[in-house]
Amino acid sequence: MQPSHRPRDRAHGRIAVGLTLVAEGVEDAATLAMLREMGAAQAQGYFFDKPLPFDALTRSPLAPRAISSTSL
Repeated sequence: MQPSHRPRDRAHGRIAVGLTLVAEGVEDAATLAMLREMGAAQAQGYFFDKPLPFDALTRSPLAPRAISSTSL
């Protein structure tokens, strides 16, 4: 049996073997909804926010309190 080259099939295969699927490049709500239906546990992309420099990321209210730019 040949491996599939379809993204949906590859995503399902990763989930079936117990790996966490992180969807990258999510740019709109429709894509996020489709990925959730496919079982993606995590997602990232411009739909959520633009890329941030490290210092801005560590100052974000969403950053864990134990992380700071001086601790790394």
